Amino acid sequence: MALINEAHMRLGMSLDVWGTARELAEVVVPRFADAVAVDLLGEVLGGELPTSVPVGPLMLHRTAFLPPPGRRSATSLPVS
Repeated sequence: MALINEAHMRLGMSLDVWGTARELAEVVVPRFADAVAVDLLGEVLGGELPTSVPVGPLMLHRTAFLPPPGRRSATSLPVS
């Protein structure tokens, strides 16, 4: 419950998709996951809701990545 409460308080406070992706990564590592990658459809990065999810391969854009603790570097966050 504490993790859910923190996520609720931190996430979605702005309309910045990149910042929200980074915050999501920071909330879940290391308490919920060892590492996290947040990949989004291009439409979402453009501020749109996806009209549909195509069948087959998807083009996703890595918006945040946080490796396991101890493997972090200056380039871990944010991903562009």
